[in-house]
Amino acid sequence: MNEGHTLPLLSLTVDDQAQFQNIYSLGIKERSVPAHLALYDGEMVFSRDCELSMKGWTSLSMPKKSMGVRFKGRYGGALDCDVFENGITEYEELALRVGQDYTFSVFRNELVQELCREASRNLYTQEGKYCILYVNGEYYGIYCLKEDFSDLYYASHAGVTEESVEGIRSPSEWYSEYNQLVQHFGQSADMTLPENYEKVTSQINMDSLIDWFLFESWCANSDTVGNMRVYRSMENGNKWEYVFYDLDWGLWSWDYNFKLLLE
Repeated sequence: MNEGHTLPLLSLTVDDQAQFQNIYSLGIKERSVPAHLALYDGEMVFSRDCELSMKGWTSLSMPKKSMGVRFKGRYGGALDCDVFENGITEYEELALRVGQDYTFSVFRNELVQELCREASRNLYTQEGKYCILYVNGEYYGIYCLKEDFSDLYYASHAGVTEESVEGIRSPSEWYSEYNQLVQHFGQSADMTLPENYEKVTSQINMDSLIDWFLFESWCANSDTVGNMRVYRSMENGNKWEYVFYDLDWGLWSWDYNFKLLLE
């Protein structure tokens, strides 16, 4: 392994090759396997036991699939490593992502996320590192090792404790506090009345919402409905803040602009 590569190397090993191939080929998310993941970038960055499972939805029907690893207590607890050289040193989960764009540009999602990180301090997005993946010594091609969203992710980036974090991902319960605010009150109440507008702004970080709307519109993403995630913490104002990710269907057609979001 690592012969002639200019990208970092990910080595994933599993004891039960047949079990892994079964969940990988069929895209089974409900099952996981014990595994070991090592990252080499000139030298060993980390080498850890983990739990491996499949990730994604529509992309799981494609030949090349995304995976996720979790560093649970039985595998030694959170990974202590500055994987992306951004000062974040504790990870409970990481993603090995390919998405639906791997047969086209490969880097569509990562390009837009990188632009977002450079332009906005109000949105949360993922750091990533392109790597060559081997599974039990077999070449699997280019994957992007990425941060994965969790309460610990938000806590690390927002500077709060993990215990204070509340997160919601779509599809969420209709009667959740967030959906009642946005889909019920926000759409039925008269927002020209100061008291109604202030009720919404007291619970949502409006700069985060505005930047989410701008970036989703700019990249003309047509796949927002199932990819909504918001977080908040009592330690930083307890206002919902937005996540920007999964842009495989962005930058396809100018028809998918802000009008699509309004619908």
